[in-house]
Amino acid sequence: MFSYSFYKVVHIFGILLTWSALGALVLHAANGGDKSSNKKRGLVAATHGIGMVIILVGGFGLLARLGQVQGGFPVWVWMKLAIWVVTGGLIMLPLRVPKLATPLWFLIPMLGGLAAYTANYKPFLGGVSAAPVEAPMEAAPMDAAPTDAAPTDAAPTDAAPTDAAIEPGE
Repeated sequence: MFSYSFYKVVHIFGILLTWSALGALVLHAANGGDKSSNKKRGLVAATHGIGMVIILVGGFGLLARLGQVQGGFPVWVWMKLAIWVVTGGLIMLPLRVPKLATPLWFLIPMLGGLAAYTANYKPFLGGVSAAPVEAPMEAAPMDAAPTDAAPTDAAPTDAAPTDAAIEPGE
């Protein structure tokens, strides 16, 4: 299984692909472009579709690393899936309804902000802390100077957390 950090990078890469495609399409439509004048329509559609799949793979990988896939999904996951579905459908809107291109230029990033808020604060957890889940801290380099004068023969008591140590709500 891949690490939490790996899945996070995969997820963000998919978001970048998807939002780049949507931005290109919205800008084309806002400038008066249509399907026939968009010579790279296939590239934009492929970038959007590939990005959507990568978002899903990275997102479910993150859920697995957080232990959130057993016993049904929490509400915040359903919210993220709804945002994902809306994001998937947005590719049709700018060229079909060109009047919406300029408002979409501002609404699409707001949708991304809602997705980021939902992922970080996990609303509707029912009494569980809604603090963001942080990635594990990396261990200090072996050659770093100690900050406290601790006995050298004492066994270390604080090990660096691993990906398996991430708990939801921490």
